[in-house]
Amino acid sequence: MTHSKKSGSISHSASYSVAWIAVLFSTLIFGPSAIAQTILKIGPDTTISFPEKSAALTDEAKQELIKLIKDAKSNGTISEVQVAAWSDNPAPRAKEELSKPDRKLAESRAQAVNKYLSGRAKVSITTHNMAERASWLARAFETTDAELKTEIGRGGDAPMSKSEFQIFKNNGKPSKAVVLVILKH
Repeated sequence: MTHSKKSGSISHSASYSVAWIAVLFSTLIFGPSAIAQTILKIGPDTTISFPEKSAALTDEAKQELIKLIKDAKSNGTISEVQVAAWSDNPAPRAKEELSKPDRKLAESRAQAVNKYLSGRAKVSITTHNMAERASWLARAFETTDAELKTEIGRGGDAPMSKSEFQIFKNNGKPSKAVVLVILKH
């Protein structure tokens, strides 16, 4: 004679069945791509340079951006492009503020990249002005990267991965813009 003990919890096989039902239900309602779109990975990145006091993209920068999008498309489907742009001065530290012209220059650079990429690829582009006080990367240089991870990411809902953080931290400098592609996996 076997004795079984009943509990209020669902067995492992039953919980897997519930999970599969949820997956199938989501697929029926939102389509087969609904689940695939939630899995993202880091794609290629590039760092472009700007002439001093200018937001104009150089021919070399334009070629880098075209190559970036081409490389990204050959590796998968683009989910998002993230752009972080600096003025000609380093990102401000805590309790510092760059001048209004510096903030405007960094914003103009970010928008120049956004406009150029928008004309060549139908993708979501997120821009970040690194000349603004208390920016996510400026805080990262003063504190841990954990604070940064909550500031930027895909729509602010998903934290930035360590790899994404390192790309921006290692490549971001005055007169530069770092462009990172996030791919659907």
